[in-house]
Amino acid sequence: LKLVIIKNSKNLGIAQSLNKGIKEAKGKYIVRIDCGDIMEENRLTKQFKYMENHPDISLVGGLTKWIDSNGNIIGTYFPYRFGIDSTTIRKRALYRTYIVHTTWIVKKELYYRVGFYNLDYILEDYEFLLRAISANYKVLMLPKYFTLIWKNDKGLSGNNRKAMIQKELLRIKIKYFGKIPSFMNLIGLIKSLVGLLFIRLLVYSIYNNKESQLKNEN
Repeated sequence: LKLVIIKNSKNLGIAQSLNKGIKEAKGKYIVRIDCGDIMEENRLTKQFKYMENHPDISLVGGLTKWIDSNGNIIGTYFPYRFGIDSTTIRKRALYRTYIVHTTWIVKKELYYRVGFYNLDYILEDYEFLLRAISANYKVLMLPKYFTLIWKNDKGLSGNNRKAMIQKELLRIKIKYFGKIPSFMNLIGLIKSLVGLLFIRLLVYSIYNNKESQLKNEN
């Protein structure tokens, strides 16, 4: 197995670095894994065989488990015990992200057909997934644990960060709802709107409390 390490001369960000790696790749498939995460045993073999036996499928993901910094399993990211077919995912894609990015295996040609990761989004994987689904490419989730995800609380902590994520989710869902309309997708759109409003009210409340405390101290 030949490994090629690609180094950027400057920080390009996740989306642009992913696009660069995909364009450099020589194989038929792209397999994702994030920093700190661990592949389960035989993940590559299982995913490769499935893709080879199902040429109509363009992207496959699987289940994940949370691990701490010591590698101990502390929970499941998505405790679902059954596979989710492409039709179900299409009807519920805006309700929940079923296919976690770090578990993906993707036909490389899919990126050339629908476009690479969009640099305008911080949730570049979710936007790409919806773009592929809306273009009628089949994606699904297998009921197999493929990846152990390092739960780095510091990476996603903070109400401001959460508000930014919710705003991004809402922006993406508004963009794609007209292309993949369904009742559950409508519920997902509303859920993101309510979530954003709730977090903004929470941030506003915390900010006002801090302001009040500072005035009282002075």
